[in-house]
Amino acid sequence: MVSFQTPEETLREYEKRLSRQSWDLVKELIHEDAVFIFTESTFRGRDEIRQAFEKTFDLIKEEKFWITDLNWVAEADHLASCEYLFNWEGVIHGTPSSGGGRGSSVLIKTNDGWKIILEHLGPPAK
Repeated sequence: MVSFQTPEETLREYEKRLSRQSWDLVKELIHEDAVFIFTESTFRGRDEIRQAFEKTFDLIKEEKFWITDLNWVAEADHLASCEYLFNWEGVIHGTPSSGGGRGSSVLIKTNDGWKIILEHLGPPAK
């Protein structure tokens, strides 16, 4: 298991691993008690979050995910919060597709390094 020294290192690694579409690569960056809020539902704990990610991985092939306009709102010794724009592109049912929106994440420092404990992804601002 790799341990990242800063919340930004963890978030940037998460961004890279999401594009590899493997839950096994992503899960070590997510706190076991995490809550992820997506447009379709709220997922609590790694088991529910895994199901949501695997559903997305099955739907969107060759997905690339990236973050822009990253802004750290608060940082302390054991907790950090940020907001950003997220983007994705991939292939859905053979058709090139893309999208994005706004996101926010809270990371917590554990004995194993920084972990994402909350993620909220939603549509772009109007």
